[in-house]
Amino acid sequence: MDQPIKKLQFIKRFFEMTGVLFQSHIEFMEDPQLTASHPMTLIRSNHYLVVKYDPSIKPLTNPELTLEYSNKVVVEAFLGVNTNWREDQNFVLFQPESVSLPPIQGLKVELLTIEKKMDLGKLKASCSYEEIEQSQVGLDDDIVLGIYHQKDLLAVGSLWFIEQDLADLHLLIHPRFRSIGLGKLLFGLLVNRAFQVNRIPMARGKLMNHAAYKAALSIGFVEAVSVFEIYRD
Repeated sequence: MDQPIKKLQFIKRFFEMTGVLFQSHIEFMEDPQLTASHPMTLIRSNHYLVVKYDPSIKPLTNPELTLEYSNKVVVEAFLGVNTNWREDQNFVLFQPESVSLPPIQGLKVELLTIEKKMDLGKLKASCSYEEIEQSQVGLDDDIVLGIYHQKDLLAVGSLWFIEQDLADLHLLIHPRFRSIGLGKLLFGLLVNRAFQVNRIPMARGKLMNHAAYKAALSIGFVEAVSVFEIYRD
């Protein structure tokens, strides 16, 4: 795979993965997975906007929306101005090229298999339910790496393979060992492994997950797409 990956190249590939082949810079699509309580998803980049909506919503017969319109204007065009709603913002980042890793002193990196499920269980037991749900790390992922100090698993990260050329990165770090650079190290290890298997590394998550977001940016991940999940209050 040629490096570096260009931003527009990744953005078009990401939208293609979600089922969008652009005819224009703004697209409207019914999404049968959406519901009355979660009626819309807005996917934005600098040059493109996809509006997915619950099929039970009457579509706009003459949409005059443009990229410049705010989420508020777009949502109210579909749901009406008197609807109470909220949005959850998610980030989509990608890494253009392989990275240089910081020195690993006193730590050991291992490829985790099912034989290490007890180690992963202990790590997850130290984390909150929300942290485990956000990380989405499991030993059934395509590649799983662990960072050990002696016999203690301090952090774990994984790659999910998506289609033929993308790899989604996920990680979970023991609460006692955060803010010491393990997130940055783990992201770097996963990025380089993704490129070794000819896949573009990307990271997704809720914007409120500041630690993962900042760790990814710190090693060169690039902001590409924002996803706004719309919920009725």
